[in-house]
Amino acid sequence: MIVTLNAYNVVAARCAAEYLEMTEDVDRSNLIYKIEVFLNSSIFRSWKDTIIVLQTTKPLLSWSEDLEIVGRCIDSIASKTSVDPANISWSYTYNRN
Repeated sequence: MIVTLNAYNVVAARCAAEYLEMTEDVDRSNLIYKIEVFLNSSIFRSWKDTIIVLQTTKPLLSWSEDLEIVGRCIDSIASKTSVDPANISWSYTYNRN
């Protein structure tokens, strides 16, 4: 099954994977691991996607806070404020063909 993750659905997918306990203990490279890699390698590297992800945490705020998604979004945004804008990607989601 192919699941296409983006800034708009990654929070819901991460919360669902946590609820379903899709951890490495159950199967190697399970969904939680894949989503975490995606968040760290694509989403948190860009301004727009990080802001979108932060906005999508509202309906799942309790889960998002428990999974530290909100804090990581805030940390990602804060770290970008002190970096040369030329070195920061605007968006993973919108740069794709």
